[in-house]
Amino acid sequence: MRIEVVTIGGEILSGRIRDENFVFLARALASRGLAPFRHSTVSDDRADLDPVLRRAWSEADGVVLTGGLGATSDDRTRPAIAALLGVETVLLPELWAEMERWFVAKGRAAPPVARAMAELPRGAEPIPNPLGLAPGVWIDRDGRWLCALPGVPHEMRAMVERSLLPKIDEKAGNRRSLEHVFRTSGLSETVLAEWLGAPPSAAMEIGFLPHAGGVDLRLQGRTGGDPDRFSEWVSATRERLGDAVFCETGSDAGEESLEAVVGRLLVAQGARVAVAESLSGGALTARLVSVPGASRYIDGSIVAYADRVKESFLGVSPELLVRRGAVSAETAEAMAEGVRKKFGAELAVSTTGIAGPTGGSDEKPVGLVYTGLAWDGGAAHLRRIYPGGRAEIIERSVQTGLLALYRHLRGLPLEPTLTETRR
Repeated sequence: MRIEVVTIGGEILSGRIRDENFVFLARALASRGLAPFRHSTVSDDRADLDPVLRRAWSEADGVVLTGGLGATSDDRTRPAIAALLGVETVLLPELWAEMERWFVAKGRAAPPVARAMAELPRGAEPIPNPLGLAPGVWIDRDGRWLCALPGVPHEMRAMVERSLLPKIDEKAGNRRSLEHVFRTSGLSETVLAEWLGAPPSAAMEIGFLPHAGGVDLRLQGRTGGDPDRFSEWVSATRERLGDAVFCETGSDAGEESLEAVVGRLLVAQGARVAVAESLSGGALTARLVSVPGASRYIDGSIVAYADRVKESFLGVSPELLVRRGAVSAETAEAMAEGVRKKFGAELAVSTTGIAGPTGGSDEKPVGLVYTGLAWDGGAAHLRRIYPGGRAEIIERSVQTGLLALYRHLRGLPLEPTLTETRR
């Protein structure tokens, strides 16, 4: 089954927002062994949209559209689909009545402009929207299908999981691909690629997905391939990666974040953590508290940007700040120990560095980051020099802080290493 995904919206083409919808759709379809053969992004101008839809409908077995299903003047997906099929849009009374009830429940009457969302191409089936108002559109004709979904990410994702994937499974059968993901942090894509080498057969492939937090390795085998041989490859890869992996998942499991793994380890060990941040300005704490139930293991956080705050709130000595500077291994460890004592936590992590673009020197360049770790009876640090702009340096410093917590909780050296078994 050849599937094309079409993203509709001028805001994507202008660069104002990122197309996260395609990333989600591609992964969801790939989990069925049906990775899209093409992805198109087009404006909602009918002169641009119509030829893209005609080509997709003529060349694909299935087409997924996202965007342009609301009630505003730039939402033109429904009439474009109707034109593609040579039919008119018609009002579905039961759908409109449902929308009217939705507005009444919100304490106001349904505006007339909302009627457009209840008008679907003749013969189309509405796809329920459990998290919003605009329904999706499903067309099944002449052995081909088309599905149009809203562009709002959380609405689109819920509709894919609840409606689109079951429909695809029904049409294509259970075509789950052989897939396994290793999530790593602390090693570069180049190092990992050299270490792992090529897959054992042409029926298997490995994808390297680098991001600011690390590298995700996606091992995949063709649908219908040999599951035993694939399992052997997964096992061999796991052994070779050693302690560089912080999480791994199969095709039917979610890809757990590093902060979620850290939280799970803290709960399991009955430990609580405190955070002291300078250059990251609270971003590390935000990652930790993004996990539901974080109150079970987070005591508190202090953003100590100015030196006087490091002194008064974290107990960092003025002499140390003068002698070694705010950006130093000693200050990072002192910040971590200070916040640990302040909150009475078993474990603490700190960040300090130069995010730029100014403030660097030959001795301490922009991108220099120290991560401190402190526990009852000990302290340690990591030193890194990160490339990129200010936002990327901060993001990398946050990931390093989470990685330091993870490795300490696992009883691992703070620096990840690969196993010594050579190819």
